[in-house]
Amino acid sequence: MIQISHHIYAHQQLLIHTDGASRGNPGPAGIGVVICDESGKIVKEYKDFIGTATNNIAEYRALIKALELASSFSRKRNRLLFGQRING
Repeated sequence: MIQISHHIYAHQQLLIHTDGASRGNPGPAGIGVVICDESGKIVKEYKDFIGTATNNIAEYRALIKALELASSFSRKRNRLLFGQRING
């Protein structure tokens, strides 16, 4: 069950982190989503085992779930930025 607190509807921007991976390719796979408000506070976390999948499918499923979760927040407009941060 997905629960989202009503007090976060006032936020103007969300930062969404997603990941999906499989052990083996294909293999047992899982997804994770973390949604933060504009101050960086975590307002929603989600994780799930999705069965047997490839790494790519797991990544796509994580993105789809993130968009579903984000749609629960009231927004006048949406902007999607895709990228990967690599810390070295």
